[in-house]
Amino acid sequence: MKKSSRTTEINALKGKLMTRGLSLEAWAKINGYNPVTVRAIVSRHWGRTNTTIQGLLTHEILTKLQKEISSEQVPEASTGN
Repeated sequence: MKKSSRTTEINALKGKLMTRGLSLEAWAKINGYNPVTVRAIVSRHWGRTNTTIQGLLTHEILTKLQKEISSEQVPEASTGN
């Protein structure tokens, strides 16, 4: 069974967050959002280019998620001890 491109996009988002050691729920809590709200917004809007985003919170969450996954992760420096 072939996955839709939206499902692939959502899985890619979750995968990129996981490379930073975060789940979608953990990202939501760290950024002060209700995880249920973030999950609903991602499910409704992530990977869609033909929808109009209405609502400041929706726009804010999608923008922050996009910045999170597009920013370079800086590895922590090891102390060598």
